[in-house]
Amino acid sequence: MLEPNFRAWGAMITEYCMSSRHREGVSLFVQKTRSHIGFKPSTLVIAAVIKSCSALSATELGKALHGNVLKQGHLSCLCISKAILNMYAKSGALGDCQKLFSELGSCDTVIWNIVLSGFASSRSYDTEVMRLFKGMLVPLQPRPSSITLSVVLPVCARLGDLDAGKSLHSLALKSGLDTQTLVGNALISLYAKCGQAKADAYAVFAGLDEKDVVSWNAMIAGFAENRLTSDAFRTFSWMLKGPIEPNYATIATIFPVCASLDETAALCFGKEIHAFVLKRAHLSGDVSVCNALLTFYLRTGQMQVVESLFRRMESRDLVTWNSVIAGCASNGWWSKALMLFWELLAVATVAPDSVTVVSVLPACALLNKLEMGKQIHGYVVRRPSLDKDIAVGNALLNFYAKCNETEAAFRAFLVIPERDLISWNSMLDAFVNTRLVMVKEVHCYSIKAAHILGDREPTVGNAILDAYAKCGDMDSALKIFQSLSENRNLVTCNSIISGYVDSGSHDDAYRIFSQMRERDITTWNLMIRVYAENSCLNEALSIFHDFQARGMKPDE
Repeated sequence: MLEPNFRAWGAMITEYCMSSRHREGVSLFVQKTRSHIGFKPSTLVIAAVIKSCSALSATELGKALHGNVLKQGHLSCLCISKAILNMYAKSGALGDCQKLFSELGSCDTVIWNIVLSGFASSRSYDTEVMRLFKGMLVPLQPRPSSITLSVVLPVCARLGDLDAGKSLHSLALKSGLDTQTLVGNALISLYAKCGQAKADAYAVFAGLDEKDVVSWNAMIAGFAENRLTSDAFRTFSWMLKGPIEPNYATIATIFPVCASLDETAALCFGKEIHAFVLKRAHLSGDVSVCNALLTFYLRTGQMQVVESLFRRMESRDLVTWNSVIAGCASNGWWSKALMLFWELLAVATVAPDSVTVVSVLPACALLNKLEMGKQIHGYVVRRPSLDKDIAVGNALLNFYAKCNETEAAFRAFLVIPERDLISWNSMLDAFVNTRLVMVKEVHCYSIKAAHILGDREPTVGNAILDAYAKCGDMDSALKIFQSLSENRNLVTCNSIISGYVDSGSHDDAYRIFSQMRERDITTWNLMIRVYAENSCLNEALSIFHDFQARGMKPDE
């Protein structure tokens, strides 16, 4: 019987793992270790398998290997400890990552970068990234590399911590890393996101020895984010004259800038960029580029072009469908929006999300397609992720309200898990034009749920007060107003004054007006109106002159 060739097995496993045939490598490793007790893979083989576990998100198997490594005493081997750290960092097992990091005796720059990258991948750990980075700056720790700075600088940008970002820039200058493309790109994004695109970001960009496509994209995006349209176009034009070609991200960035121009200029520039894209197959076939084109033409109202582009796309993702459905709805193509929604349902690879549903339900309401809206409601109910979504719940509530189905609207309101101000206002607005009794029912429900007294801002109370006022029930509106005595705001006072205006009670309106510490143009307009409509011209003029004396200007 031939002796098993353990070395050949190890070499084969390593080859599979290193050539990205991760599943085959891990499978062969598991098979050989289970069937042959004598198979003792080297540290290089174990490190390769752990890297494959990371690539396959096979964290449990990776943890088992970690346990085996501890038993064998291999953790001191840097290639293995780095592989395990990297697996934990990439899989989001940050507790395990930090525990292992604290157990390692000496750490080089690569280990620090692995840990920092893991924590930086989640916004929830931004402050922890900054704490860890400060720990790297103490004596006897390795010096930060360009990779270190490129990991930490985006965290500074997310935190809006310009001072910390400038400190890192100073560190880069002292260590000669500031002209490196990787660091420069991160600095450009930092300064742009902190509102320093014109000065600091551009200075870094101009000072880069070598600019790659990311550098150009960061600068163009920085100008675009800060609404420096001319600078964004100038930089894009400069890029076209150089050796670096725009990629999908460049196109996705520049099209919204085009759309922000006046219609003639927008179409002129947009069509030129479209022609540029069509000459390059790698761009014209990219879904994100096509989505940017669709969004541009939707914003400029070119619906025929949108239809043609959409039909010619070889592949479409959910962003594509949502853009076109929402665009058709916003441009008044209600029937087309509904047709596309049903077409999307027939596509097995993509399923509607909350954005899709919120976009299509108004089309059902405007076309009075009650049964179709009910079918969409049924689709939502069968999918918990949609059924629990507040925006979807509000959209269903509005749909039924606009179709005058107040009972169904109320039922939709009751099942919204966490009602926001839109939920309450939509529900109460739906009842204003139907039955006062339903307003009272919502009022009672809100009292039981402690929504009125529990609000720091009287959002629900204001909505109920406004609903009573619009129904003409000023007694109930006044009771709500009085109950909010410690929690009133400008909206509270304007709502009850509006109710008194509609009921012609100028004395009651003035009583509230005279007690207000803060007034806006709506307040003054209401008072002028109530006096004018009740033939109290002297009082109306007196209010108007007082209004002018306070330096306020009438609206149209």
